[in-house]
Amino acid sequence: MSLVKRSHRRGTLNTSLLLAFVFLCLLGAFLHRASWLGPSSSVGNINDFTLAKEESFGFFDDIPKKDWLRRKALSRTRMHDVNFEPRTFRGHIAASAPYHQLNWDPDFSCSFKDLVGDKWLCDPHRLENQPCLVLSVGPNPDFMFERALAKMHPHCEIHTFDPASREMEDLPPSVHHHAIGIKPSYEMNRKVAAVKTVFMQRRRWDVPEKTLGELQKELKLQDRQVSILSVDCTGCEWYTYKDFLKIGAQQMVLEMHETPGNRNETMFDMHNAGYVIVHKDPEFDMSGGAYTQYTMVKLAKSFFE
Repeated sequence: MSLVKRSHRRGTLNTSLLLAFVFLCLLGAFLHRASWLGPSSSVGNINDFTLAKEESFGFFDDIPKKDWLRRKALSRTRMHDVNFEPRTFRGHIAASAPYHQLNWDPDFSCSFKDLVGDKWLCDPHRLENQPCLVLSVGPNPDFMFERALAKMHPHCEIHTFDPASREMEDLPPSVHHHAIGIKPSYEMNRKVAAVKTVFMQRRRWDVPEKTLGELQKELKLQDRQVSILSVDCTGCEWYTYKDFLKIGAQQMVLEMHETPGNRNETMFDMHNAGYVIVHKDPEFDMSGGAYTQYTMVKLAKSFFE
């Protein structure tokens, strides 16, 4: 065999070995990535979204498993230790702003969090293809949130409860106002009863009140899933919040006023009921941060395991 043919064959063999080596490297990298992402990470695999859908009661139906697991891991880093207690300050208002600022940070991320009227919601676009029932306790006098939500999602059925609301002309047809306040359905301990007394003393008049359960029953809403529970009742949240938890709304938007004696008990009870915080918005213009709006989403217990 000539020297030229031997050299050509040797060059062809080296090229083939090089191509085989490159192929094996690429194959190894692909298999390593596939094993890291997990068995349900393939694009288009419907089971990839099952975990998020199950642990959010159907609310998040398009989040891949790997991203959901990352959210779970990040949520676990938010232990919600109470880093600041108001007793180090004099005065209710002065103590409240640092408490809300330094404790209870958001522990869950929504990809498309948005401001609807004057309230932040987690991924409001998800309501488009879902049954939508909204209960709003203590709407703003101009019904800013309710009007904006009705415009965004006309199919949402919105019920508002407030004996003192104004500017009710030209409310959207999907917004139904009820001139009544709310009260707790349960027996309060001495600490919570004292909190109620403080806030009740600030009222200038008596108002008719019913429990949320009574209102749901009267309106034939007791068997329906509540999509959003919005509460801004100037203190009643601290002594009626257990009724909020009974409703089990997908989202809660709560305006927390000041920091009464049962502040930690209330916040931990909501956390233990499966609510994660997705947004925290202090009201600096009205209270210097003593009033803070929290947006929360309800997740299954398995999310925290």
